[in-house]
Amino acid sequence: MPVILGLYILFPIWVKTLEKYGAIVLLAISVLITYPSIYLFFGLSTNHQSSIPLFQLAEFSLGMSLGYLQLFHPGYFDRLTDFRFLCLGFLLYTIAWAMATFWEYGPSYDDLFTAAGIFLIALYAYRRMTKFSPRISARILTQFSKESYMIYLIHGPLILYLAKPIFIRSIGLETNSLMMIILSLIFCLIVFLLAKLLSPSINSLTFHWLKD
Repeated sequence: MPVILGLYILFPIWVKTLEKYGAIVLLAISVLITYPSIYLFFGLSTNHQSSIPLFQLAEFSLGMSLGYLQLFHPGYFDRLTDFRFLCLGFLLYTIAWAMATFWEYGPSYDDLFTAAGIFLIALYAYRRMTKFSPRISARILTQFSKESYMIYLIHGPLILYLAKPIFIRSIGLETNSLMMIILSLIFCLIVFLLAKLLSPSINSLTFHWLKD
């Protein structure tokens, strides 16, 4: 929560920067702030739960830039679904993997590469999926988008109090790559079902609170 609050405090300034100078400048400034901050305050953790907002600024700005392009320049956004950007996504993700695997300090600096890589790969996959079956794909993606914020709110506590104690510690499973994929799919399904179950109650409480 401190990271989120800090980023939201910076949000109005970042919006003005984005509107005036564009996404490239915003990302460049964010990178020039994020990575030197990690270097200067290296004694602090870069984990999301215990870092400072500046450590996550580049990722936050990436999300802002993508949202801005989708809303005001959808033509540019559509170009990201080209096969070349799929290859770029795999390249960025490979760089992130190499940083985390072969560099002692890599896990502190690889988040932006991971986020950009996964985004490009997922975007290409989703576009191919919607072309293959538009109606079913739209229904599935719409359902996930409706529950996305609730998924965001509950996934952290579930990882801390459910996934780690039950899936890893209690069961004592070997966490190889295949097992992690299986556990991740199970966890994603649990999170989605819980979000779908909780959303009506939370939305109802929110509505009544705002109404009063």
